[in-house]
Amino acid sequence: MTGGCSNNTDRIASLSAELTQRDARIDTLTDQVDSLKASLAQREGQVRTLQALGDKRMENLFRVDRIRLGRHTGGYREADSEPDEGIRVYLKCVDTHGDTIKAAGDVTVHLFDLAGDEPVRIGEYSFGVDEIEKRWYAGPLTYHYRFDCPWGEGGPPLRNDVTVRVIFVDYLTGKKFSVQKNVSATLGGGR
Repeated sequence: MTGGCSNNTDRIASLSAELTQRDARIDTLTDQVDSLKASLAQREGQVRTLQALGDKRMENLFRVDRIRLGRHTGGYREADSEPDEGIRVYLKCVDTHGDTIKAAGDVTVHLFDLAGDEPVRIGEYSFGVDEIEKRWYAGPLTYHYRFDCPWGEGGPPLRNDVTVRVIFVDYLTGKKFSVQKNVSATLGGGR
């Protein structure tokens, strides 16, 4: 008889352990269901809020309407000696009210020497959204992105006039904006 009681005790202990594991699993699943319900309720609230704003809410967002180059865009050098090391680009994203805004996007800068018979590309520089965030400058008198574009392997252009073309792809709307400007640089030689 002693052996039969031992088997029953072992069986009861095993069933008790299974029951404890099942209860723990039920508690975990219940917590997950509660979390999903809370997340769903939050998203349903967001949907109701967006629906209340109406179909024209995108028209009311402050977004890029155009871009422009700052007046100081041109040749730059780190030391007080000549020649310039490249072109420094000051880019402003402008909204529909004419205000400069910080906007997420990708920037591509093209530098050209257009003075000869054939256009010569001096350089092309790409800046992703993560990088342009670090190039934002805001101060008492200015808000802009600043990009330094050093001369490429071919060196500086032959003439002081450089054409800067900037393309900005806005992450909010997907629109592509471009602006072009002739600037000058102080040169010491050339190709």
